[in-house]
Amino acid sequence: MNVNRWRKTMAKIICTHADNGITMLRHAKNGSVIETDLPKQVGGEGRLFCPGDLFAGSVAACLLATMGEMAKHRGKSLGTTNITVGAEFSGKPEHVTRLTLKVEFDASIDEVDRKKYLAALNACPVRNSIDKDIEVVVTT
Repeated sequence: MNVNRWRKTMAKIICTHADNGITMLRHAKNGSVIETDLPKQVGGEGRLFCPGDLFAGSVAACLLATMGEMAKHRGKSLGTTNITVGAEFSGKPEHVTRLTLKVEFDASIDEVDRKKYLAALNACPVRNSIDKDIEVVVTT
């Protein structure tokens, strides 16, 4: 699978801050919108995903999308595979120090395929773009 082709398809994102504290990310090409808010502990209202959630979620989404492409190229399906992701923050200034991803494979996926799909983390361009000081722990 050639993930380098993704570089050519990345689009611009327009980020707009509204007076109600909501920040909107709009995909310049297809118009889809994601709204964010800051967590309550840093002055937001915690109504929506916060930017840290999107950071952690982007790693999970990239891994799941990469695994899905691997399955498709092998004539298989991931079924209802899920990833639950969490982020740990620490330091001054505060930053992400650890991401934990728990992969719950569809029951139809055997152990051999599960191991192959988990190797997709090494092909995930989002993971490969973040600081190697951020520990990424994947469990099943």
